[in-house]
Amino acid sequence: MASRLCLDSGLNRLEDDPKAPESPELRAKKKTFWFAYCLDKGLSLNFGRTSNFSDFDITVSYPSFPNTPITATYVVWLDLGKVQSQIYEKLYSAQGQLQSPES
Repeated sequence: MASRLCLDSGLNRLEDDPKAPESPELRAKKKTFWFAYCLDKGLSLNFGRTSNFSDFDITVSYPSFPNTPITATYVVWLDLGKVQSQIYEKLYSAQGQLQSPES
């Protein structure tokens, strides 16, 4: 349901103004979207179900994080969501099912 709300509200297509600093409201929207994205991709991969997010339909960038030691953890977790999406496509998607086990 959270992923559907993110898509319906357009959080997957937020636009940045590169000249302006990121507002707290925009940062919160980005964090909300990427949290729902990573959670959805992890659940999709683990349960073999179709994800609610299509990677080709995402234009929002990562939110900015304060420069602290935990920042790297956030970025790695966001990157993990993208890796899980790629693994899902190779294992469970219709195109992945048509390929030989060797590939």
